[in-house]
Amino acid sequence: MRCASIAATAFTAMAFLPFLVLAVPVAQPDEYDVVVTVVQTVYVSDVGDTPAAATEAYVAPTSSAAAAVAATTSSFSSNEQTTMVYADATTTYDIGIMDATTTSYYDSAAATTTTAAAITAAAFESTAATTFSTSTSSSSTVSSASSSNTAIPSTIRGINVGGWLVLEQWLGGDDFWAQAPDASDEYSFCSALGSGASDALQAHWASWFTQDTVNQLASYGLNALRIPIGYWSFLDDGAASPYVAGAADYLDQAIGWASAAGMKVWVDLHGAPGSQNGFDNSGHAGSVEWQTGDNVDATISVLKTIAAKYSGSAYADTVIAIELINEPISWDGNNVDVTRQFYKNAYAAVRDALTDNTDLMVIIHDAFMDLSYWSNLPSALGASGTQIGIDTHRYQVFDDSQVGLDGAGHLSNVCSQADDIAASDSVMPTYVGEWSAAVDVCFFSNGSSAAGSSCSEDGCSCVSDDQSSWSSAVSTFVRQFVEAQMDVFEGKGSGYFFWSHVGPGNWNFVNGVEQGWIPQPLTDRSYPSQCGFTLSDMTSSSSTKMKRALNAHLRRRRRRSSENSHFATAHNAIRFAS
Repeated sequence: MRCASIAATAFTAMAFLPFLVLAVPVAQPDEYDVVVTVVQTVYVSDVGDTPAAATEAYVAPTSSAAAAVAATTSSFSSNEQTTMVYADATTTYDIGIMDATTTSYYDSAAATTTTAAAITAAAFESTAATTFSTSTSSSSTVSSASSSNTAIPSTIRGINVGGWLVLEQWLGGDDFWAQAPDASDEYSFCSALGSGASDALQAHWASWFTQDTVNQLASYGLNALRIPIGYWSFLDDGAASPYVAGAADYLDQAIGWASAAGMKVWVDLHGAPGSQNGFDNSGHAGSVEWQTGDNVDATISVLKTIAAKYSGSAYADTVIAIELINEPISWDGNNVDVTRQFYKNAYAAVRDALTDNTDLMVIIHDAFMDLSYWSNLPSALGASGTQIGIDTHRYQVFDDSQVGLDGAGHLSNVCSQADDIAASDSVMPTYVGEWSAAVDVCFFSNGSSAAGSSCSEDGCSCVSDDQSSWSSAVSTFVRQFVEAQMDVFEGKGSGYFFWSHVGPGNWNFVNGVEQGWIPQPLTDRSYPSQCGFTLSDMTSSSSTKMKRALNAHLRRRRRRSSENSHFATAHNAIRFAS
C-alpha cells in the first residue's frame, strides 16, 4: 500500500483433472474446444466462442451420453476436437477426446477409440469409477492437476491483510504505536523498542489478524488473501537488525486459517533489502537503496526460500502465488531496466526452487509503468498461462491528475482503465492488487461535486467525512465508485484485492460491508453498466482467459511428453457458476 498521507455469470472455474499416464506419446491438437458442464447438462463451444453462444447453440441434455456426444460433434468443423465431460447430479467425469471426423471418442486411459453410438451413461460412470477422478460440479475453483497443485480461482475477489506482518502506522492501532511515539514504520518501531520489540510485535501479530477475521472476510464472499511480509521475516533473528524475525510463523497460521475458510493466499514480498520504494510499507521509509550493493541478489535469495517452502505439499491447497516484490518505483534510486532484469532472474530462481506445487504463480508488480511495458515479458521468460501474472495498483488519491477530479471525473477515470487492463489480461493474468474506496470529493446541495476533503457550505458533504454524516449524494457516489472498480477489475482483468481489511474510513472493507458501499453479494449491482458493460456481459475477457489457460495447459503437456517420453493427460472442464 502506497500512502504518503490519507488525504452474472461468467466463467469462474477451470478443472484440470488428475493426470493419467500413457505408455506412449499421443498427438494432440493445438487447441481444444471447450466443454462447459453444469449438473446434468453439457455445453460445448469453440475456444473463441462467447459463453452466450455456448449456452444458446450447443446445449445437450446428458440423460443419454450418446446424445450429448452427437450434439457435440454436430457443431464441429473437420479439424476440431474437444474434451467430453459427463455430469450427473453430483459429479463430473472426464472421459476422453472427441474426434469430429469420426464422431468417436478417445479413451485416454485405455488408449482405445469408441464410436459415439456405443457410449452410454453407464459407460461414462464405469469409466469414471475405474480410471478417472471426480470433482463436485458446484466447485468454483480450478480443480488441481495433481494433489500437489494449488487450485487458482479464475476470478479473484480478495482482500489485503494490511498493517499486520509489515507495520503501517496510518492503518490504526494507537495503543500499539504508543509504545514508540516517534516511530513511523517497522524499522523505526524496532529501533525505538530495541530488545522489547519482539514482545510487542508478538502481541500485535497474535491480535491484529485471526481465524475469526478470516472467517468474517470469507463470509463476505472474498476468496483470497494477499498477505504482505518483509524479507527480514525469512532470515535468522538479528540478521536484519533492527528488524525482528517471527512473522513467518504467523503467515503459516494464516495459511491454515485461510484453508479452513476455503480461501486462497497470495504471499507478497512487501519489503525488500534497502527499500524498493522509500515508502513506509517497505519497512523503512526514506532513501531507496534496493538496487545498490547486493540487495537485489539478497532479495532473490529470500524469494527462493519462500518458493521452496510455500510450494510444498503442506501449503499446496491454499497458496496460489508469490509476488516477487511490492511497488518497486521506477525513479529516484531505481532503474526500471534493473527491475526488469530482476524479474527475469527472480522468476527463473523461483521456478527452479518450486517443490511440490510447480504450478504456483509468480507475480510481478508493474513498477508504476504502463501495463503494456511488460507485455513481452512472459514470452521472454518462456512463461505461459498462469505461470506468471502482473499486479497493478489503482488508487485515485495520490496522482495530481486524479486528485483534482470531481465525482463524475473519478467514475470516468475508472472506466478509462478497462481497455488497458483487458489488453494486459489477454497476455497474462492481470490483477489489481490494491485499490480502495478512498477519494477526495465533496458534493453540494445542488448535486454538483468538486475535488476536496472538506467544505463549509451548508448542505455540503465530503467522502472523507465520517460516514454517519454523509449526504445521500455521497453515499450514492461511493457505492457507484466501488461498483465501477469491481466491474473493471473483475470483468476486464482476473480480479482484485481491496486495501485493506482494516483502516480508517473508506480504506476499510469491513466498514464498507457494514455501511453498504461494498455490495453484498459482491456481484450485486445497484448501478450496473456504468462502464458500458456488466459482468454477465463479459465475453471477450472470459474467452481470452479460457484460450490462454487451455493453450498453456497444452504446452505443459507437450513439455512433459518430450521430457518423460510419455503423455500425461488432463482434460479440461470449465463450469458456469453464478
